[in-house]
Amino acid sequence: MTTTTTMTDRPILRDDLPELTATDRLALTIGTLLILRAERHRARRADRAEHARAAHAEAHAAATADAAFERRAMAGPTW
Repeated sequence: MTTTTTMTDRPILRDDLPELTATDRLALTIGTLLILRAERHRARRADRAEHARAAHAEAHAAATADAAFERRAMAGPTW
């Protein structure tokens, strides 16, 4: 006859987990800090890319407006 256990049916309690060593705690701390730093870096890069796209669009619009004005000016008066 075999017996079955129901340990998997109950939630894991804090007492069931082994104590973390100093290196484990250090690894968790460094890992968390690296993840947060990467998220901040990714957000800054996205902001810079958005600003660059906006500046490029403004420069393109200004160049287009200048080119259109120059073409009109070279054509002479329109009255």
